[in-house]
Amino acid sequence: MKTGETKVIDQREQGSMGGGCWQEFLVLEKLNDTEFLLDIRRWDYIGEVGDLEEDKDGEPIMPEEIDGKLVAYVDDGFAYGGDLVKSGGEEGEVKLTRPDQGEIIRWLKDVRWHDEDVIKTLTEECIP
Repeated sequence: MKTGETKVIDQREQGSMGGGCWQEFLVLEKLNDTEFLLDIRRWDYIGEVGDLEEDKDGEPIMPEEIDGKLVAYVDDGFAYGGDLVKSGGEEGEVKLTRPDQGEIIRWLKDVRWHDEDVIKTLTEECIP
């Protein structure tokens, strides 16, 4: 990875009691030659979608773009896509130099994203 570059390490679908659902992405960003930032991101809100046209089977036709940004999904009339943005939740972010640091393992467990595949991918990206 180059400095300033980001990479999606893993993704998952999340839901709420109210019935909404969204995708979350575990993202690694290279800060400099030795430091990385690990955080959780989501698709950015890019606009509202009014009444959608339907195809011949009665399924709504999703717009491909809004204001030049690709639409990833529409939920309850709201469109999300474009760039991945920090989720702004309680999980925060963590800086690391090595993925086997105790602090990183604890953070991954706290955000329920600790598994062997994630650690393996982080190791491949952080340790050349």
